[in-house]
Amino acid sequence: MSFFKTRSDYFKYLSSANIIVAHGIDVGGVVRKSFHRINDDEELAAACVNFAHFPCVAHIGYNGRYSERPNELKKRRLTNGLLFLDKVPNPNSMDDRENAYDRAFEVMEQFIAAMLYDFESKGQCSNFQNLDLSLFNFDMYGPLNATLYGWLLTFVDEQMGISLLQYDPSKWNY
Repeated sequence: MSFFKTRSDYFKYLSSANIIVAHGIDVGGVVRKSFHRINDDEELAAACVNFAHFPCVAHIGYNGRYSERPNELKKRRLTNGLLFLDKVPNPNSMDDRENAYDRAFEVMEQFIAAMLYDFESKGQCSNFQNLDLSLFNFDMYGPLNATLYGWLLTFVDEQMGISLLQYDPSKWNY
């Protein structure tokens, strides 16, 4: 099972369903490209200069750890990273910067609300097995390319470490 692609596809779905981000939606004959899977800051900067629409969402990846407590199943604890960015028309205008931060913040909170709604309504059948609002953190981000401002959202969720539950001898040569 692919946890990065599955989760990234979920964030892409949210980006398509969100009215403000509207990834993949045809607007005046132009299909919006406002969701990105990013490997590094240089790739993000290139995307934002060459073809991105704003506001945009970038899935910047994961980090994680495994945990196990007595009488509990093994778990994979993931920290997810999303960037919410908006472009300012005039980088020297503090009002434009504040507006970009506000718009990106609005989108970020809409995403949080949608993820929590999915988890609360679908439970373990959602894209998350454990999601706790107190494990969401956000930090101001920018400027990027002198014109992009927004927020870096990180949040933690847990998944069952199913691949850790049983050793599979067919995957080894000893």
